[in-house]
Amino acid sequence: MPVQNSEAPMSTQSLREAAQVGLDQLERGDFISFDTMDEMDQFLDLIVKGMSADDAIAQYRAAKNPL
Repeated sequence: MPVQNSEAPMSTQSLREAAQVGLDQLERGDFISFDTMDEMDQFLDLIVKGMSADDAIAQYRAAKNPL
């Protein structure tokens, strides 16, 4: 007899909502891409060290496109 998990429908709905958020961001062009794994590692290091994702993105974009 299968065990029912009362959290499964909520988890599925949460996953759908998160996926929609990601798709909406892609459609808006609200993402960054990395040329190398080292760039991605440096970006993630900023977040691990406590920088907000928004600030890390701004810093990454500024470094890629200096004035």
